[in-house]
Amino acid sequence: MSSWKARKKYKIPSSTIRKHALYNLNVGAGQQNILSKDQEALIVKMLAMFDDWGFPRTRRETIDLTKKFIREAGSCSKFRTGYPGIEWLRLFLKRWSNELKQRSSTLLERSRAVAKVKKLFV
Repeated sequence: MSSWKARKKYKIPSSTIRKHALYNLNVGAGQQNILSKDQEALIVKMLAMFDDWGFPRTRRETIDLTKKFIREAGSCSKFRTGYPGIEWLRLFLKRWSNELKQRSSTLLERSRAVAKVKKLFV
Protein backbone atom coordinates (compact mmCIF):
# COMPACT_ATOMS: atom_id res chain seq x y z
CA MET A 1 0.00 0.00 0.00
CA SER A 2 1.38 3.40 -0.87
CA SER A 3 1.86 6.07 1.80
CA TRP A 4 -0.84 8.15 0.08
CA LYS A 5 -3.44 5.35 0.34
CA ALA A 6 -2.41 4.57 3.93
CA ARG A 7 -2.71 8.26 4.81
CA LYS A 8 -6.25 8.37 3.47
CA LYS A 9 -7.33 5.05 4.95
CA TYR A 10 -5.88 5.46 8.46
CA LYS A 11 -5.94 9.28 8.64
CA ILE A 12 -2.23 9.49 9.48
CA PRO A 13 0.07 12.20 8.15
CA SER A 14 2.04 10.90 5.17
CA SER A 15 5.29 12.23 6.69
CA THR A 16 4.77 9.88 9.66
CA ILE A 17 4.25 6.93 7.33
CA ARG A 18 7.36 7.79 5.31
CA LYS A 19 9.42 8.17 8.51
CA HIS A 20 8.31 4.74 9.72
CA ALA A 21 9.16 3.19 6.36
CA LEU A 22 12.53 4.96 6.19
CA TYR A 23 13.70 4.02 9.70
CA ASN A 24 11.96 0.62 9.94
CA LEU A 25 10.01 1.61 13.04
CA ASN A 26 7.79 -1.12 14.48
CA VAL A 27 4.76 0.15 16.34
CA GLY A 28 3.10 -1.81 19.11
CA ALA A 29 5.81 -4.42 19.58
CA GLY A 30 6.34 -3.56 23.25
CA GLN A 31 8.50 -5.42 25.69
CA GLN A 32 7.83 -9.06 26.46
CA ASN A 33 6.29 -9.79 29.86
CA ILE A 34 8.63 -11.21 32.46
CA LEU A 35 6.19 -13.92 33.55
CA SER A 36 4.25 -16.14 31.19
CA LYS A 37 0.54 -15.68 30.66
CA ASP A 38 -0.14 -18.89 32.62
CA GLN A 39 1.97 -17.75 35.57
CA GLU A 40 0.20 -14.41 35.65
CA ALA A 41 -3.18 -16.14 35.43
CA LEU A 42 -2.28 -18.23 38.50
CA ILE A 43 -1.32 -15.09 40.41
CA VAL A 44 -4.60 -13.45 39.39
CA LYS A 45 -6.53 -16.52 40.56
CA MET A 46 -4.72 -16.44 43.91
CA LEU A 47 -5.36 -12.72 44.39
CA ALA A 48 -9.02 -13.10 43.39
CA MET A 49 -9.43 -15.81 46.06
CA PHE A 50 -8.22 -13.40 48.72
CA ASP A 51 -10.77 -10.86 47.46
CA ASP A 52 -13.54 -13.46 47.61
CA TRP A 53 -12.57 -14.34 51.17
CA GLY A 54 -12.89 -10.66 52.12
CA PHE A 55 -9.18 -9.83 52.43
CA PRO A 56 -8.39 -6.99 50.02
CA ARG A 57 -4.67 -6.47 49.57
CA THR A 58 -2.44 -3.45 49.64
CA ARG A 59 0.16 -2.95 46.91
CA ARG A 60 2.88 -4.14 49.25
CA GLU A 61 0.96 -7.32 50.11
CA THR A 62 0.31 -8.00 46.43
CA ILE A 63 4.02 -7.67 45.64
CA ASP A 64 4.91 -9.91 48.62
CA LEU A 65 2.45 -12.62 47.52
CA THR A 66 3.81 -12.41 43.99
CA LYS A 67 7.38 -12.58 45.31
CA LYS A 68 6.56 -15.81 47.18
CA PHE A 69 4.93 -17.26 44.07
CA ILE A 70 7.95 -16.35 41.93
CA ARG A 71 10.37 -17.83 44.46
CA GLU A 72 8.41 -21.11 44.47
CA ALA A 73 8.28 -21.14 40.65
CA GLY A 74 12.03 -20.47 40.41
CA SER A 75 11.65 -17.34 38.31
CA CYS A 76 13.54 -14.96 40.63
CA SER A 77 16.37 -14.46 38.16
CA LYS A 78 14.01 -12.85 35.65
CA PHE A 79 13.74 -9.74 37.85
CA ARG A 80 16.68 -7.44 38.31
CA THR A 81 16.21 -7.23 42.10
CA GLY A 82 14.84 -10.76 42.45
CA TYR A 83 11.26 -9.64 42.92
CA PRO A 84 8.73 -7.38 41.16
CA GLY A 85 8.57 -3.67 41.82
CA ILE A 86 5.89 -0.98 41.80
CA GLU A 87 6.15 -0.43 38.03
CA TRP A 88 5.65 -4.15 37.34
CA LEU A 89 2.64 -4.13 39.67
CA ARG A 90 1.12 -1.12 37.90
CA LEU A 91 1.44 -2.77 34.50
CA PHE A 92 0.25 -6.13 35.87
CA LEU A 93 -2.90 -4.55 37.31
CA LYS A 94 -3.45 -2.72 34.03
CA ARG A 95 -3.15 -5.98 32.04
CA TRP A 96 -5.57 -7.79 34.36
CA SER A 97 -7.92 -4.87 35.10
CA ASN A 98 -11.01 -6.88 34.08
CA GLU A 99 -10.26 -9.65 36.58
CA LEU A 100 -8.77 -7.65 39.46
CA LYS A 101 -10.29 -4.58 41.05
CA GLN A 102 -8.70 -2.29 43.60
CA ARG A 103 -10.76 -2.43 46.78
CA SER A 104 -10.34 -0.94 50.19
CA SER A 105 -11.40 -2.47 53.47
CA THR A 106 -13.86 -0.75 55.76
CA LEU A 107 -14.53 -1.41 59.40
CA LEU A 108 -17.86 -2.96 60.28
CA GLU A 109 -19.94 -1.59 63.10
CA ARG A 110 -19.61 -3.75 66.19
CA SER A 111 -23.18 -5.07 65.94
CA ARG A 112 -22.72 -6.09 62.29
CA ALA A 113 -19.38 -7.75 63.00
CA VAL A 114 -20.83 -9.77 65.89
CA ALA A 115 -23.79 -10.85 63.75
CA LYS A 116 -21.46 -11.93 60.95
CA VAL A 117 -19.33 -14.02 63.34
CA LYS A 118 -22.42 -15.65 64.88
CA LYS A 119 -23.73 -16.50 61.41
CA LEU A 120 -20.42 -18.19 60.52
CA PHE A 121 -20.41 -20.41 63.60
CA VAL A 122 -24.08 -21.37 63.69
